Amino acid sequence: MFKLDEQWSVTTNLSHNERAPSYFELFADGHHVATDQYEVGSSELKKERSNGIDARLQWKQQHNSFSVGAYYTRFSSFIGLFNSGNLVNEEGETGQADSEIAEAEFKSARADFKGLEAEGKFRVYDTVGTLDLNLRGDYVRATNRDTGDSLPRISPLKLGFGLDYRFKSAGARLDVLRAFKQNRTDENELVTDGYTLVNATLTYKLPTPDRFQLEAFAKAYNLLDQTIRDHTSILKDIAPMGGRSLMVGLRGDF
Repeated sequence: MFKLDEQWSVTTNLSHNERAPSYFELFADGHHVATDQYEVGSSELKKERSNGIDARLQWKQQHNSFSVGAYYTRFSSFIGLFNSGNLVNEEGETGQADSEIAEAEFKSARADFKGLEAEGKFRVYDTVGTLDLNLRGDYVRATNRDTGDSLPRISPLKLGFGLDYRFKSAGARLDVLRAFKQNRTDENELVTDGYTLVNATLTYKLPTPDRFQLEAFAKAYNLLDQTIRDHTSILKDIAPMGGRSLMVGLRGDF
């Protein structure tokens, strides 16, 4: 870590990582009920190995802060679950009619991951209560160096902001996240449309004895009632995330 002055600092890291393949990456051979696909492992898989570098620039002044970082990771052997493009039945043979399910294989590939991340928090009002503006964004590009295609289930570009208001025992928060269309896909993977996720939260801390906290809350999720398919989810093609919903409750700590 390099401290430029009282407000600015730079951190950087070099890393080398290795992990042995898990038992299901080695020996899977059957219908995975949770993901509704036939998963096939490979006993030939070797250790997953990678070298990486990352750097982050950070700034902080009283209630305000901001950071931006970049990273690059190069895998000599990346273990992932890849769609084969085949349809089989629950016994792993060529499927028939409505018994067909997708086949996915655990394989190793040379791969590169490049990404950017940024987040910030800024106090924009502090007369009657406080109002903070939160910003965030992240992007990753992951490439299979053996084929030139993208790796499967890689998150698209995401940008978001939030407003957080606090006054005595009450709080209110609004969060907006824009996820862009992901059209960099693996060979047997579908494109995922973009979406805008809007969530809101109201909280109130109730009067309680010392060493005990009780908070009432109301959380509204997906206010725009968007059809959201998370590109990182194996189930994105058949099961979108939840629609508009409201949750009311009490939360206690002691």
